[in-house]
Amino acid sequence: MPEEHSGPSIAPTRAPVPARSPATSAALLALVYLVIAALYVGVSSTIASSFAGSKETLERIELVKGFAFVLVTACGLFAFNYVQLRQLRAHQDDRLRRDRALHNAERAILAGTFARTVAHDINNALQVATSELEDLRDHLAADAEGTVLVGEVGEALGSIRDWNHRLFELDGARLFGQVRAFDLAQTVRDVATLARRHERVRHATVEVQGPERLPFRGREVLIQRAVLNLVLNAAEAAGPGCRVEIRLDDRMADAPRIDVDDNGPGVPPELRARILEPFFTTKERGAGLGLASVAACAAEHGGTLTVSEAPLGGARFSLYVRWVSDPQPSPS
Repeated sequence: MPEEHSGPSIAPTRAPVPARSPATSAALLALVYLVIAALYVGVSSTIASSFAGSKETLERIELVKGFAFVLVTACGLFAFNYVQLRQLRAHQDDRLRRDRALHNAERAILAGTFARTVAHDINNALQVATSELEDLRDHLAADAEGTVLVGEVGEALGSIRDWNHRLFELDGARLFGQVRAFDLAQTVRDVATLARRHERVRHATVEVQGPERLPFRGREVLIQRAVLNLVLNAAEAAGPGCRVEIRLDDRMADAPRIDVDDNGPGVPPELRARILEPFFTTKERGAGLGLASVAACAAEHGGTLTVSEAPLGGARFSLYVRWVSDPQPSPS
């Protein structure tokens, strides 16, 4: 007896139906139009002849009938071409989006490989700097002011080491930081304090305006780096003696806005969209990744990054972030 199989039956797959060639489709459309036009001419001529009482009346009917046929045909062609062109445009837009996504993915892979290599070299230099700093701490043990300065340098090196470790790991939770509750207002103030000690910001006046406290939930590490990048860019663009203002808008507690204003030359309107693209830069030695990382921080928090004119006369970068309810894994 033949064996009985108790497993699920597999339905046979049908071979895909080959698509018609453009020439075949065009020929079919032309044939359909020819048949419809012939039927219209034959039937309408017969009806017109039966109703026309004279040759002049028949000529007028034929004239009206001809104009009506042309009008209906034109409307039909418009509707058909409109639908076809819309579908073609949608297909082109979809293909362009896929091409951009593929291009960005390739760049991300390349950037990730490069980042791991650079992180390894930076880690070696950090180990040397940390060792030398410990020796300097021992020599300045009796100097209170020197000990404080060494401590600040040590904190800065510790932050660099932490960020470099996240960069080397390149995994979402470690690279972007954990989602947790923190005081956004205090975080912004801490970033401003750190930025004032940066070489590019020492010549600038950095002010922070906003509430004393703003509970928030998100990736604090990302927001710290984003605000720091915006402050550094503002100070560098505005030049020596510039003024940078950080404003924290808490009118929407679950979706605050962080504005970074400067009194520099600003960003021309034609560059405000492109300046947020990865690897686009107007600086001679820029990498084009600073603002892209800020935009990534905004996207990670369900917000956006916009560029406009600041009340100070320069550029305003507005970072919109939303409260993150549950930890979400970030793409590596």
